[in-house]
Amino acid sequence: MSNQSLEIARTDRQSWIDQSPTEEELAWATEILRRLPDYVTPNPEKPCAYAPWTKAFKEVGVWPWLITGLVERLSKREWSALQVEKAEFAVTYLETDLMQFQSGYFKGKLIRRLGQLELSPEHRKRVVGLLKRAVLQGAGREEFVAYCKLAAKIRPEGLHAWLNSYALDARISVQDWEGPSMQASWKEVTQNGIYLLRYGSIHWFARKQETGSPLWVTAQRIQTPEQQIARNAWYMLMRLELGLSNDSKVTLPVQSTAKE
Repeated sequence: MSNQSLEIARTDRQSWIDQSPTEEELAWATEILRRLPDYVTPNPEKPCAYAPWTKAFKEVGVWPWLITGLVERLSKREWSALQVEKAEFAVTYLETDLMQFQSGYFKGKLIRRLGQLELSPEHRKRVVGLLKRAVLQGAGREEFVAYCKLAAKIRPEGLHAWLNSYALDARISVQDWEGPSMQASWKEVTQNGIYLLRYGSIHWFARKQETGSPLWVTAQRIQTPEQQIARNAWYMLMRLELGLSNDSKVTLPVQSTAKE
């Protein structure tokens, strides 16, 4: 980043925030993000702690708010110019998964911005990796909602089958308006001829194939690593099945430390 840009950032932050990012700034910030993980010592008991990342920023000699400010500048504007550079910064930021104040909020905004772009094959491949990480390791509410919408928008090849392989084991609660309720795995539910229709409130509306009986369908919140992953996969799979719909009130999965 140029000395002039740094000086503006120090002395007049609002003016700096209001400017569109330059190619030089994006390249500088992307390189910083690539270096940061080398200085982070994760705390398994507190995976969302800010302290390791604050220390890492000190090691590389960069103020954390410079990166946050750049993300804020990107999240405010359409990406009509420097699309490749902005996509590279956004994907790198999400891959780094740094923890700062409001970082989940900014991650959600960047994910939504990525959905506005024609992603290159390389970026598309890396985004698929991010989608799978969100399922296997969990993510904050804002991030996970955005990842599900992004998955439904770009529909990468092979993702549906991958999600389905995990979602089949998700424990599902089916409430029948005209008969007994049912609790079973998603595999057992689909074998009973139940089809989802749309999302509403905290349930998915569905019907029985034979009778058209209305149903409420939702994933049970069983707190084991396997079920957390299965539930995450189920929610994202439903987005792929039904496309984009309003999920502002959806009961989202919690974070899991399970690895692929």
